Amino acid sequence: DAHILFQAVRQGHLPLIRKRLTGPEQQALHAGQVFVWADREGSLERWTDGHNWSPSRVRGPFLMYDEM
Repeated sequence: DAHILFQAVRQGHLPLIRKRLTGPEQQALHAGQVFVWADREGSLERWTDGHNWSPSRVRGPFLMYDEM
């Protein structure tokens, strides 16, 4: 499924997130939303959304996190 999302971003069907979310954007988050960003591209190195997340775990080419 992740590869489908990446392809949709490459084709311009979904946006690539390039900056941190603002406070109002963080407050508007809800379950089921998906964000795609390139780490170390632009001003976004680490995802921050106001939620607490576990340390990252590598699963294949992805970093996985669990919400605490």
